[in-house]
Amino acid sequence: MKLNFVKLSASGNDFILLDNRKEILPPDLPHLVRGICRRRLSVGADGVLILEQSQIADFRMRYFNADGGEAPFCGNGAMCIAKFAQILGASEKELTLESPDGMHEARVRGESIMVKLGEPSEIRLDIPVESEGERVEASTVNTGVPHLVIILTDVAQAPLLSLGRKLRYHPLFAPQGTNVDFVQVLGGNRLRMRTYERGVEEETLACGTGAAASALIAAWKGLAQPPVEVETKGGGVLKVYFKTTEKTAKDVWIEGKVKLAFEGTVIITS
Repeated sequence: MKLNFVKLSASGNDFILLDNRKEILPPDLPHLVRGICRRRLSVGADGVLILEQSQIADFRMRYFNADGGEAPFCGNGAMCIAKFAQILGASEKELTLESPDGMHEARVRGESIMVKLGEPSEIRLDIPVESEGERVEASTVNTGVPHLVIILTDVAQAPLLSLGRKLRYHPLFAPQGTNVDFVQVLGGNRLRMRTYERGVEEETLACGTGAAASALIAAWKGLAQPPVEVETKGGGVLKVYFKTTEKTAKDVWIEGKVKLAFEGTVIITS
């Protein structure tokens, strides 16, 4: 079976995008995703975005991490699929997309894309988390998917892989686990972030929902004010807009650049 695909990158977070409006994809999507996301052995990507028909929006978005697990949302993925929909002629510059976590607005301005997130939930500030003798103070927020945010003085020295893996599976976040963001406050409403991403099970070069989570936690802790610029490992900058309230935040938008890496055809065997 031959599948046409487009590969897009948002600040280094790379995705394979498939058009399934005519329901052409095989039923075992996790198997398909694991196969084409394998780096060096196939196309390679952090995940797969599938564009489908929707009865209530311009289109429906489904997102699968590289391990084949389906997630309710992906911030950078939403920016990429908004661009993909425009490439296909399936939407205009102002659009709505449906995802498992709800409805989202998006705006496409060339390479610059803005996506509105849902209202954050599961907010806990400054909680102690212990794992195998290590204790960290961290904060949690769900910005479409769950995030654990740890603020450090220098993220370059963060034990990202070792500590990230431990905390990703910590019993506090069972059964789904969590993404882990290591954040450095640079001043001037600017942060630097590195993310251990569940489902990819390693560091990714960017994370849209992680940037939003980091910006929100920094704001609630009095360390930054919106709009907040978040530097990513991939070298890009994600801008996070929001209005904070005492217990939550509203009108949360992320903005970043999406670039076309390449397009092609992949052969699916079994």
